[in-house]
Amino acid sequence: MADAFAFVAGGAVQAGSGLYLERSADRELLQHCLAGDFAYVLTSRQMGKSSLMYRAAERLADSSARAVIIDLTELGAQTTADQWYKGFLLLVQEQLGLREAASAWWDAHSNYAFAHRLIRYLREVALVERTERIVLFVDEIDTTLRLDFTDDFFAAIRFLYQSRAVDPELQRISFVLIGVATPNDLIKDAARTPFNIGHRIELTDFTRQEAAAIAAYLSLPAPLGGEVIGWTLRWTAGHPYLTMRVLRSLVESPPDTWTSSAIDARIHELFLGTSGERDTNLQFVRDMLTKKAFNREAVLVTYEQIRGGARVPDKELDQVASWLKLSGIVRRADGLLRVRNAIYEQVFDERWARVHRRLNVNWRRRLARAAAALLVMIVLVTIPLAIYALQQRSVALRQRAAAEDARLLAEENEKEAESRRDEAEQQLLTTQRNLQTAQEAVDALKAFDPKAAAQLSQQLNVASNAAETQARAFAEQRDGLRRERDEALAQVQKLTQENAALRQNANPSPAPAPPATKSDAASDPSIPVSNAVGRGRGKADAGPGAPAQSEAEAVRALRDDLLQIERVLERYRDGYEALDARAIAAVYPAANVAGLQSALNQLSKLSYDLRVRLDDILVAPDGLTAKVTASETFRSTPKIGSAPAQSDTAVFTLQKLGGTWSIQSVKSNTRN
Repeated sequence: MADAFAFVAGGAVQAGSGLYLERSADRELLQHCLAGDFAYVLTSRQMGKSSLMYRAAERLADSSARAVIIDLTELGAQTTADQWYKGFLLLVQEQLGLREAASAWWDAHSNYAFAHRLIRYLREVALVERTERIVLFVDEIDTTLRLDFTDDFFAAIRFLYQSRAVDPELQRISFVLIGVATPNDLIKDAARTPFNIGHRIELTDFTRQEAAAIAAYLSLPAPLGGEVIGWTLRWTAGHPYLTMRVLRSLVESPPDTWTSSAIDARIHELFLGTSGERDTNLQFVRDMLTKKAFNREAVLVTYEQIRGGARVPDKELDQVASWLKLSGIVRRADGLLRVRNAIYEQVFDERWARVHRRLNVNWRRRLARAAAALLVMIVLVTIPLAIYALQQRSVALRQRAAAEDARLLAEENEKEAESRRDEAEQQLLTTQRNLQTAQEAVDALKAFDPKAAAQLSQQLNVASNAAETQARAFAEQRDGLRRERDEALAQVQKLTQENAALRQNANPSPAPAPPATKSDAASDPSIPVSNAVGRGRGKADAGPGAPAQSEAEAVRALRDDLLQIERVLERYRDGYEALDARAIAAVYPAANVAGLQSALNQLSKLSYDLRVRLDDILVAPDGLTAKVTASETFRSTPKIGSAPAQSDTAVFTLQKLGGTWSIQSVKSNTRN
C-alpha cells in the first residue's frame, strides 16, 4: 500500500517529502519572483500557502536567486517594536550570510526610525554584500494584525517598491507576503494610504486535471485509482487539506471494498460525525464565522443567504464578502459567492446557519439603533414646539408694528398654533409608545446580556426624562408667549391711541385717513419693532419745532442700523477666523493690534463661532449706541500642543459715528 505520510494534510509539504501537486499558482509566483515583482498570497488556511512558498524558494535557488523565508510567528506577538524589527533583520542576515551583524548595525543607527533602519539595512548592507536577486518571503503576516506598530513595516515595503524608479539597484530585491488577511488589513490606520502594490496570486482548489496525478500514489489499479479521486473530489471539490485528509485516511485504513458508498462513509466518519467537531479545518471555519468575525450577525446572515441559494455578488471592497472568502467557506464563481464544497454544505447547513445567526444577534447594536431612533423622535417632537414658539414671537413682533392687523394675525396664528400643538402632543404620544417598545426589547435582552440591557435601560430612562423635561419647558414657554401676546395687543392699542393723538397735534385738520395697510415692519418679522416705536415717539416728543418721525421711517432706520451692526459683527468674526488683527481693528478701533496679532500668530487654525439673535440687539432711542449680547465659541488649534473649545457669552458695545457703526468694547470671560 502507499505511504500514508505522502499525503500531507495540514502543514507545509517540505522539499523532498510529501506529495506536492503543482498548480497554476506555482508557475505564476515563480514568474513574478524571477521578474523581481512584488507579490502576495492572501487566502484561507490550509490551502497550501507555505508549501507554495517553499516550492518557489527551491526553484529560485536553481535560478541563482537568493530566497529568504521569514515566518513572523518566530518573532512572537508579545514583543516591542525594537525587538520585532531587530529580529526580522537578524533572520535576513543569517539566511543571506551577511558579514554586517544586524543587531550591532541596528543599535548603531538608533537615531533613525524603525522603518527607516529596515530600509537602510536592506539597501546599504544586503544589496551591497549580495549581488544576486533577493526575494523575501514573509509568511504568517496575519500575526501583524495584533500588533500596533507594523503599519510602518508595510509602508516601508511599499517605499522600496516605489523607489525603484529613482534607484535601479532596488530592482534586485522583492517581497512576497503570505497569510490569512486582505490587502486592506495590512495598514490599519485609515488616514494612511492602503497597501496597494504587488501582484495577487490566486491559490485555487485542485482541478480534476491536477488531482488526477494523485491516483498514481494510491497503489490501486489505474481505473480504480482515478475513480477514487473522482469520488473524493465530489465531496471536497479539490480543497487541498480536505482532499489530502480523505486520501491519507483511506491509505492508513483502506475500506473493505473500494466503492463510491465506501468513500461516502469515510467522509461521514471524518467530517460529518462527532469527529468532525475536532477537525482543525472545520474548527477554523467555525471560529471565523462565530467568534472572530468583525460583525458576526452580518457574516452569518450573508452566509445563510448564500447557503439558501441567493445570488450574492462578490464585491472586492465588501468586508463581509472578503471575510467569508478568507474563512474558506465560500468561493467566487461567475462573479457570485458559492459554498466551497459539499462537505461545508453538509456541516454548515441552513439549520446551522439559522441557529448561529440567532445566537449571534448583535442586541447591543440593534438596541443602540433603536435608542438613536428614539432620540431622533425626541428631537422631532421639539421641532414643532420650537416652530410654535418662533411663530408666536413673530406674531408678537408683527402685532407691535401693525396695529390694525394685529388682531387678525393673532387669531390666524392662534389657530395654526393650536393645530401644531395638537401635532406635537400626538408626536409625544408616539414617542412614549416607542419608548415602551424599546423597554420591552431591553427586557428581552436581559436573558442574553444583562449588563448590556442595564446600560441601554439607563440610556432609555435618560432619553425619556429628557423628552418629558423638554415637553414641560416648551409648555411653559407656550404659556409665557401667550401672555406676551396679550400684553403686546394691549400695548399696540395704547400706541395706536398715542400715535393718533400725535398726528392730530401736528396737523389740526388732517386729511381723511387711508385704509390701514401692513407696514414695512409687518412684512419683515426679523425687526424688533418695539425699538422702532420707541425711537418714533422720541422724535415726536423732541419739542414743538422738531419734525415728527413716522413709525415707518423709524422702522426703516432701525432696520438699516440692525443690518449694519450685523455686518460689523460678521467682519469681526471673519477677522478672527483669518487670524488677522488688522481686520479686527477695522471694526474694533480700541483693539491692541500688535498684542492681538502676536496671540493669533501662536495658532495654526481658529474657528470662531459668533451667534447673535435680533432680539439681543438693543439700539438706544437716539440711534447712536447699541448693545449686543451674543454667544461665542473659540475652537483653536495651537502650533504647539492643543487647546479645548471655549464658549461664553460676550457683550458688545457699539457706537455710530458719521453714519458708521464700530465696536467700542467687548466684555467676555473667554478673553478676559
